[in-house]
Amino acid sequence: QRWIINAHQRAEVTARCREMAGIETTATISHKDCAPSRIAKEKRSVERLITTFLAVSSVFPQTGSTLSNIVSGVVADDDVYHDIIEAREIGEAKFVEFVKSRLSSSEVPFHDPIAKLTLKTFSSLSKTKKVQITGREVMVRADRNLFARLLIVAQSRALNMKDVLRYELGPIPWSIASVDGSLVKTDKSKLLQCMEKNNLP
Repeated sequence: QRWIINAHQRAEVTARCREMAGIETTATISHKDCAPSRIAKEKRSVERLITTFLAVSSVFPQTGSTLSNIVSGVVADDDVYHDIIEAREIGEAKFVEFVKSRLSSSEVPFHDPIAKLTLKTFSSLSKTKKVQITGREVMVRADRNLFARLLIVAQSRALNMKDVLRYELGPIPWSIASVDGSLVKTDKSKLLQCMEKNNLP
């Protein structure tokens, strides 16, 4: 990535060298996805998707200033709603800040690390708890991986697994609920398979 600043200059030098050597070609190399036929095909696919969404607009009901996960049905809180809706604007603002501080001026060195944007999403709604480990605070997230690691620790310490598994491995049963406490929804394709199986011609 260090060469990206002078990439256009190196390309110009390469082009002049090829021209001086007499191996310059006027043939243009184009990716297959840029072919007119492929562009027309993708355009037709997008139009079909838009038509389908407009035909079944009731699938996405307008419920005011709220966002719902169409998979889990979880409703986003105000912080998650703001970060999801304003994600593009926040990214564009950071881009403008990058150009002004690193390219237009030398206020910040170009190769300095860039702070990661920690925008909240639906995964941020899962239950977490802060614990103290060796004097520092660690955020523990209630998920399947956490309790799998707890079982491994129990085995390594020669604990009786019957006593360990006597208690719940989470605040909610993972078989019927998600980490955020909402009920798990059945895959719609499985329901379709059952309906087709029971209604064979």
